[in-house]
Amino acid sequence: MDGFEVDVPALRHVGVEAGEAGEALRQAMNAARGALGVVDSSGWSASPVSQQANDTWAADLDRLSAAVTTLGADLTSAADG
Repeated sequence: MDGFEVDVPALRHVGVEAGEAGEALRQAMNAARGALGVVDSSGWSASPVSQQANDTWAADLDRLSAAVTTLGADLTSAADG
């Protein structure tokens, strides 16, 4: 046997599942936006750092969501040919 065989239905299934996971993460991130750190705590010295952590987590999770969604689309595209 030269090369390898691809289980096209399985590849398509994984692509769809990955795309759905990316979308679910995006929706969860939108619901949690602003709640990943303690924000608006006037007088608390750690409030700015907590806000920065919130913003950093949000940006990282947005990138992860986009990457997983793209992976799903790429896998589905590969399965389709």
